[in-house]
Amino acid sequence: MKAADMAQSEEHRFVTSAFIDTVYELSNSELYGYLEADRGGFDFACVLERDRSRPLVGQTLRSHSEGIGKDINFLLFAEESESPVYLFSDNARNVTRVRDTLHRASSSLPKRVELVRLYSYPGESDADDESQRRMMRELLREKIIDDLLMNVLFGRLTSADIAMFLSVATMPGLLLACLEEMAVGGMLNFADLADRLDSKSSTTRARVHSLWAAGMVQQLNGAVFYRLTQRARVFLKVCHLAASRTGWAAYWSARVITLSGLPSPLFPRDGSSRAPLLLCAASSRSIAAGWTGGTRLTG
Repeated sequence: MKAADMAQSEEHRFVTSAFIDTVYELSNSELYGYLEADRGGFDFACVLERDRSRPLVGQTLRSHSEGIGKDINFLLFAEESESPVYLFSDNARNVTRVRDTLHRASSSLPKRVELVRLYSYPGESDADDESQRRMMRELLREKIIDDLLMNVLFGRLTSADIAMFLSVATMPGLLLACLEEMAVGGMLNFADLADRLDSKSSTTRARVHSLWAAGMVQQLNGAVFYRLTQRARVFLKVCHLAASRTGWAAYWSARVITLSGLPSPLFPRDGSSRAPLLLCAASSRSIAAGWTGGTRLTG
C-alpha cells in the first residue's frame, strides 16, 4: 500500500471515530440518549433518542473526490427514518463535487437532500499529529453541537428563543410554571390552566400567547388548544437539570440568569421551592457549552 493511501486510511479511521465518540460523549449531558446500531454498509451508525428514536447513519470520504458521488447516493437511498451524515475534507475539489452531486439529486429526491448533514474538516490536517487531531475533534464537536443537536435533535433551540422567553413577560417565573404545567397536565382551556396555576384566566392567557410568540407552544388548527414544541421540551429538560445542578448540569460557560419564586414542580416540596432556578442564555451554543466544561456554578 502506498504511503498516501495509508495516510488517507488513518484519516478516515480517525475522523469516523472522532465523530461517533463525540456524539456519544455529548449524550452524557442527559439531554438525549445514545444507542449503538448495526452500521450495515455505512461507515458509522447509531440511534439518538430524544422524544423519539432517530437513527443516524453516515459515510466518511475515504480518499479521492471520485468517491463522493457513490457515498452521497448511498446516503440518499438510506431508509426514510434515517438521518444521513457525510464527513469529508474541505478542499475545493471535494466541496464542489459534494455541492454538484446534491444539486443533481435535488430534482428527484428533494426531501432526502434536505436531510443530509454535511460536516467538513481541514483537508491538509495530519491525523498523526496530536495537536491537529485535537483541532479536528474540536471542529467536529462544534459542527455537531451547532447543527446536529441544536437544529436537528433539539428543534432549533437557540439563545434567541431563550431571550424571547425571558423578555416577553415581566414575570418569567410564572411563564415557566405555565409551560411546565402544560407539559405535565396538558391544556383544556385557559380557565382550567389558570386554576391549576392559582392565577387569573386573563393573566394565563397572556402567558400562553407569550409562549407562542417565543416558539415554545403551537396552536392546534385555530382551536384554544396548545401543545409544546420540540424546543420547549428540550428547554424544560435543561431547566430540570439546572435546578438539580448534578453531574453535567453543574457546568455552564454562559451568562447566568436567576429566576425565583416559581410555583412549579421544578422544585422539591420541602420548603425550598423558592430556590433560584439557573438558566443560561448567552450564545446559541450556551446550553451545549456546559457539556465540555466551563464555569462551575455554586449557590
